[in-house]
Amino acid sequence: MSVASLIALALTSASVPQTSPTDSTLSTAVVTGTRTPKLWAETPVPTFVIGRNDILRSDATNLRELLTHELPNVEFSYTPSGHINLNFGGFSGQGLLFLVNGERMAGETMDNVDYSRINLSDVERIEIVRGASSALYGSAAIGGVVNIITRQRLKSSRNSEASVRWGRHDNRRLDLNLGHNLGRFTHLFNMQHQAQSGYALHNPDDVALFTTYALNRVPGHRVWQWKDRWIWSPTSNFRLSARAGYFFREQEQDATLANRYRDFVGGVKAEWSVSPQTRVELAYHFDQYDKSDLIQASHLDIRDYSNVQHTTRALVSHDFAHLLPSDHGFTLTAGGDYLRDYLMSYQFEGQSRVQHSADAFVQADWTLSPHWEILGAVRYDHFSQGQHEHLTSKVSARYRQGAFTYRAGYGQGFRAPSLKELYMHYPINGLFVLRGNENLRPERSDNFHASVDWHRHHCLLTAAFGYNLVRQRITTAPPSQEREASSGLPYIDYINLPRLHAFSAQLSAQNSWTLRKGTVGLRLNYAFTHEEAQQGNSLTPYLPARPHAITARISYDLPWRIDNAWGIQLSGRWLSSIHSEEYTASTGAMHDVHYPAYALLRLATTLSLNHAWQLSLAADNVLNYRPRIYFYNAPTTDGIDVQVGATYRF
Repeated sequence: MSVASLIALALTSASVPQTSPTDSTLSTAVVTGTRTPKLWAETPVPTFVIGRNDILRSDATNLRELLTHELPNVEFSYTPSGHINLNFGGFSGQGLLFLVNGERMAGETMDNVDYSRINLSDVERIEIVRGASSALYGSAAIGGVVNIITRQRLKSSRNSEASVRWGRHDNRRLDLNLGHNLGRFTHLFNMQHQAQSGYALHNPDDVALFTTYALNRVPGHRVWQWKDRWIWSPTSNFRLSARAGYFFREQEQDATLANRYRDFVGGVKAEWSVSPQTRVELAYHFDQYDKSDLIQASHLDIRDYSNVQHTTRALVSHDFAHLLPSDHGFTLTAGGDYLRDYLMSYQFEGQSRVQHSADAFVQADWTLSPHWEILGAVRYDHFSQGQHEHLTSKVSARYRQGAFTYRAGYGQGFRAPSLKELYMHYPINGLFVLRGNENLRPERSDNFHASVDWHRHHCLLTAAFGYNLVRQRITTAPPSQEREASSGLPYIDYINLPRLHAFSAQLSAQNSWTLRKGTVGLRLNYAFTHEEAQQGNSLTPYLPARPHAITARISYDLPWRIDNAWGIQLSGRWLSSIHSEEYTASTGAMHDVHYPAYALLRLATTLSLNHAWQLSLAADNVLNYRPRIYFYNAPTTDGIDVQVGATYRF
């Protein structure tokens, strides 16, 4: 199959009627794991896909909620300052590269991007690649890649929709998506408003004896955002797209102060099929993420953080299949990127920083037979700060025989120190001063993975195993004896941890059955994670991965008459307990903290009428679970949350 045919398939596959969740996954075009679009079943790189049907069925409010219900080894947590932290199989947000349509997101503050920028109503699918992918996507892809694919085309005559949703704590969401077919032009526009009131978390009176990082309140917030995209296809061989967007979030800090976050994003991309064998892509991407403090008494809005990224990319791909036997193929892809990264931050000591980075990469995709496929890639990265540079490689193979598909590979990971890790000087909540280290060395890793799939009819069984050896892991040390003169607080420095071993295993099963007139779907995922780090280098604060995690979902969908359907879904997740070392301010020492196991269940039902209306009702945390202590990574639920929503397509 030619590259041009695969691109067309990637743009149209979502409109093909699917008979089951399994079939939907297998027929989805994947572009994250490789630089050449492939069907999920044909890619040599193990990739987990959350499709549009999965997103609608989950009825998730935001990206955090969706990922935690779909992926067992993902855990989000609130810090006492209100920031969101992520752990993905032992890797924090710094080691996991988030992309939107293949583009990086600006605005990393405390190891994480702003996940509230993702509007799920505009997402077509999410592709997750586990393991090191630096040879394909560069620095920060040391633990994996999450590529969020938004709508790229209109699928039906009902191109526009409006939706509303309400929940506990005055949680509300309004979405508007507009789409227009204008001949060779396609116009896509979406706007969203979210808001939630803050609420208190009730901890025992002696909570200070257990942890410094207890959470006492979930801050309230409100969000406005819009995105506009134009796609022009004057011929079948050429496509030009342009986009622009704006994001605003205000989060309460206390009675006197609120934090405001703004993002401006834009870009253009040209895709040209020069011939049936050759494809060229040129792209420019701009992303500016700002933070400011609103002083409530004086209404002053003071900007104290700005991250501005300019990215340019060139890529050319050539398919040599016409020179090979009919059951063989060989595609060579080469390209390069340039990034200018500017950062002004309240976390620095009054000085902004600029980093320039450039890379070049080559990928070879070789189909030896209908059973065998091998992919290899090599990439060179250079960073101006510290003159860091590195050569990374990746090789993956797929073998398919009957109902079985085997995948195995090796990939190198690379992550250069961020500007924040090099130059930060930031007092945190009167506990300690987080201090950067200009002598940090880049992280490097070796990742080995193997998996096997068994697929027959609507049943899919998967077993996957991975091992990561991370050298010079960038993290934070225990509090030092040295103290800042002005505050008297101890320093916590960024350091390189010599070695970190991370083992992982995932088992999953999904199936669907026809029951009378309806369809029953089942999905079960289990993840095991084990980390070993050198003793004497405690990470503070550090959220270790929970050893065992399970997610499960059972659904029933019943269509009736021609245009109506009803569905119900029960989903849940269980996370095992863990122990972590944390710094306690009351004693000025490290203490072992126990995080108990917990389980959360969600029950949701939807009713579709005349292909126009969709009504939803959901109950989150139906077991009414409340943590005894709201720790650093305890769920912030304070009881059952009932949510109602409605969508109208026009």
